[in-house]
Amino acid sequence: MSSPVELQQAPEGTDYFAIPKGMWLPVKIDGQLSARIGCPKCGESPSLFDHTIGADGTVTPSAVCPVKGCDFHEFVKLVGWKVIEW
Repeated sequence: MSSPVELQQAPEGTDYFAIPKGMWLPVKIDGQLSARIGCPKCGESPSLFDHTIGADGTVTPSAVCPVKGCDFHEFVKLVGWKVIEW
């Protein structure tokens, strides 16, 4: 298995629906900590709500971009991920 694609945390104040390609932001959905990513290929900002994010930022299962025509489907790691209390 190849190494996961590493995504960097987006700067504070980044719009949750306009996350730069290859970056991520923490989000809280229905009381659960999760993340949204900027697809490294097309820039769409899908949620990882239905994924598990490990303490080291490793995401399972693999991330799949929901945009028709985008073929991004990779294992990803959220660099700098920390489990936080909101």
